[in-house]
Amino acid sequence: MKKPVKKSFLLLLSIGIVIIFLNLGDYLVVNETPQKSDVIVVLSGEEDRLQKGAELYNNGYGDFLLLTNSTVKFSSTDEALALGIPRSRILEEEKATSTYTNAIYAKELIEQNNYRSAIIVSSDFHMRRTKLIFTRIFKDSDFQLLYVSSDTPWFNKDQWWGDKHSRRIVINEWIRIVGYQLYLYKWIDVEA
Repeated sequence: MKKPVKKSFLLLLSIGIVIIFLNLGDYLVVNETPQKSDVIVVLSGEEDRLQKGAELYNNGYGDFLLLTNSTVKFSSTDEALALGIPRSRILEEEKATSTYTNAIYAKELIEQNNYRSAIIVSSDFHMRRTKLIFTRIFKDSDFQLLYVSSDTPWFNKDQWWGDKHSRRIVINEWIRIVGYQLYLYKWIDVEA
């Protein structure tokens, strides 16, 4: 009598593991409905992030655009200007070297400007970790944060295991998420 129960348990466990495995890429994506906010914070990195931030700004979802690490390609002030953002509406942060420092320096600028709400923009595959970090950094404040992801054309969240680049991204993000949960961010997040 014990063997059928054990086999059923193993079968259910196996099915559960497969379901979790198949959804590892999808879980990384956080994409909330945008609402009018004081500032749109665009994290440096992929090209699609600044384009999404500019789209949100141009559609009236934010009064200002904060560019983290604004001196690098895909996050520069010149690129934001080319996307229709007025110079007077761009805030620049130039010191960030990681997602963690993006959050630290963004919080400083948000506080300096007395903003109360922000939309945080990053790539779809990067948003779960971004939300984890920003939530932790802003935990003692009453800021309203929303997380809106940009679509990364090459990231296949639904079949991430079949594409070498998507597979590498999913594995790296999960390693970093676990590391952040263990408060190891100073050692694992050395790049944005």
